[in-house]
Formats: sequence, C-alpha cells, structure tokens
Amino acid sequence: MSKEVFGKLSEAVVDGVTMRVILPLDAEDALSIKDLDPKSILAIKVVKARSTPQLRMYWGLIRLVFENQTEFQTVDDLSNHIKCEIGHCDSFVMEKYEYVIKIPLSISFGKSEQDEFNRFVDRAIDYIIGPEGYFSGMDRDVLLNEVYEMIGIAGFS
Repeated sequence: MSKEVFGKLSEAVVDGVTMRVILPLDAEDALSIKDLDPKSILAIKVVKARSTPQLRMYWGLIRLVFENQTEFQTVDDLSNHIKCEIGHCDSFVMEKYEYVIKIPLSISFGKSEQDEFNRFVDRAIDYIIGPEGYFSGMDRDVLLNEVYEMIGIAGFS
C-alpha cells in the first residue's frame, strides 16, 4: 500500500521519557493509518511548513486581478492561466495538431514546499506587473499593499 498521509511531529513525555510522535493533520489522515500494524515500516518525507498568510495573499492577489479583468469566468481559471504563463505547469506537444497542451501544477500544501511556493509567488507577481500582465508597470509594493488591505493583513510602507 502506498498513500500520502500528512502529520505533524509532536513530543510527549511518558514516565519521564520524551517520545516523538506523528499526529495526523486531519480525520482523513487519521483514518488512513488507523488500521496499520504497529510494526509497519513507514517512509517519512520532511517538508518545511508552508505560510498560510502567504497563501491567503496569493489568492487575494488573484481575486484583485480577477475583479479587474473580463477574460476569465472564475478565479481558478485565472490562477491556472497565470500558472501556465509563468511555467508552473507540465506541458506536452500534440504533434498531430501542432500545439502545446499545458497542465497547471498544484500549489497545495502537500504538493509545493515553502521555498518553491516563494519562487512561484514572486514569478506570479512579476508576471502580473510585467509588460504582458494585468497591472503592467504597477509598483510591486503598491500592489501588495492593496492586496494586504483587501485580505486584512497589515502591509508595509
């Protein structure tokens, strides 16, 4: 059996002995390990914690762009378009039809580590304020302060 299960490392002291345990992040993860034999061998992938405020900032940015365009019908469509424009996608060539299919990659916590997400957000902002973007020429700090205000996070000056 191979299934991704997400958990958080925690410490507990039992009879004066400090033990490290992995706590499932949610009910689905708990169910996935419930029936495992305690002697099971598990593989663990250590992932840096992701920034929830940064993810909120990204979706606030996407909402702001969405409200100021008419090309896309949903924020997800806009986000997927930006992902493909900045290369955060898989692609393959349909030689018979002579075009490229692009499939946007996930930015979920389980699919994207913090360092990778930092680079992704920077590229997305650069695209949005770049020559082909939706707010071409806009100052990065002005844009981010507007997004921070929109989502209720103190910006910077």
